[in-house]
Amino acid sequence: GRLDPAAAGLPPVAVVLVEAHLWSRATSTPSGPRVVEHVAGPYVGDVVVVTGEPALRALQAGRLRWQAAVAAGLVHVDGPPGTSERLAALLASATP
Repeated sequence: GRLDPAAAGLPPVAVVLVEAHLWSRATSTPSGPRVVEHVAGPYVGDVVVVTGEPALRALQAGRLRWQAAVAAGLVHVDGPPGTSERLAALLASATP
């Protein structure tokens, strides 16, 4: 699947991989979802996700559950109330 923030009721989502200090940003456009890698950082109003590449890969592969990653401090989400739950649903819909 593809990450479409609007499908989960979210604003754009900016993700930083802490090891490499690399930012990516997922947005919704009229032509569908768009992920841009290696952006300078989050935009005002973005949901911000801070994680590491191993945790992100484990989440995408289904080897790590979202709530467990958040509880263990492997993922930190900065956004309005309910953001973490909507991100969990979005990630689940985007994994094979």
